[in-house]
Amino acid sequence: MASQKTVSGKIVSEKNSDHAFNSGDLLNVSVIDGSRMDAASITLGEQTVALKAGQKFPIAFNFTYDLSLATPGANRILVSADIKDQSGKLLYNNQTATHVQDNVEVNVEKVLSSEEIQQMLKGQ
Repeated sequence: MASQKTVSGKIVSEKNSDHAFNSGDLLNVSVIDGSRMDAASITLGEQTVALKAGQKFPIAFNFTYDLSLATPGANRILVSADIKDQSGKLLYNNQTATHVQDNVEVNVEKVLSSEEIQQMLKGQ
């Protein structure tokens, strides 16, 4: 079995599909070994995509990862994604485990700021 694999797919946001990104926002997609219960996950490969002004979901990705870096017998090889602005502020990330597969779709959710959370709580 070859240790170099390719993952491709798209990043979507079911709740914020019309969001337009700014130039310089960065999408980071990683393949990780999430099978280690009491330790940090191991990154097997990743891709960073510079987003263009006005770019919207879905965002395509395609990169290789090294399966030989995974824990032997690993059964949780996952795709992880986040989007940050130019200052490094987290805008979106995926909240659910997404297993690697052909043409994988990774759903990301908007990360609310403390001000947005306070406004939501006041509205209740």
